[in-house]
Amino acid sequence: MCGIFGYSGKYVDANKLKILALYNDSRGGHATGLYSDRKGIIKNTYSADRFVSFYNDKFLAKHLFLGHTRYKTHGDNTVKNAHPYQYGKTIGIHNGVLDNYDEIAAKYNTSIEVDSQCIFLAIDNNPHEEYILPEIIGAMAIAYTKSDGVLYLYRRDNPIFIGLCEDSLYFSSLLEGLEAINCDELYELEEHKIYSFDKGVLVEVRDVAEPEIQHLSNWDDYVRDYERLAYTKSEL
Repeated sequence: MCGIFGYSGKYVDANKLKILALYNDSRGGHATGLYSDRKGIIKNTYSADRFVSFYNDKFLAKHLFLGHTRYKTHGDNTVKNAHPYQYGKTIGIHNGVLDNYDEIAAKYNTSIEVDSQCIFLAIDNNPHEEYILPEIIGAMAIAYTKSDGVLYLYRRDNPIFIGLCEDSLYFSSLLEGLEAINCDELYELEEHKIYSFDKGVLVEVRDVAEPEIQHLSNWDDYVRDYERLAYTKSEL
């Protein structure tokens, strides 16, 4: 589980990003992080409400913003293990649980603690990510950039919704968040495609092959843990 959200456009509304962060915390709860082309990477082991309060002035961007609410499945709940992750010029966030992350990391002679890290490690080491993404087994919805100002979105199983607000594009794991910030033209992205947006404008769509193996043997365990967290939150 986890929540991802963000923006690509010519003018960002910081309050809209904060609202998306708060909505997506229902999928996280353990940590929150962001990347913007004005503020860089900022992350902490805070729930979204505390993060928004503490980093209120950091929800700024020129043309690109990535946000993440983490529900811990692999790796300790530390600032280092929170999203976003950066490898070289690639900065990204992930919602989902992966299976063969150690195997992927080993291809690049690297050890990792969090499964999500292998995605952006692999992308940074391959100019055509549409060919390497099918090698990564598990559930995946990702947003990333390559320090080129372009927002890349890709999903497999897990949702990514997009909507337009004042000529800017916002995305979220939860449709309700986009509805709350009054986005128009709401869409769920198709699976197995990489969408590229430059300043809110769709510039390219690339097809990605489906992975040969899609089942996670331990997925039920993570679902049960997530349901326990949601129940605990409802009692607070």
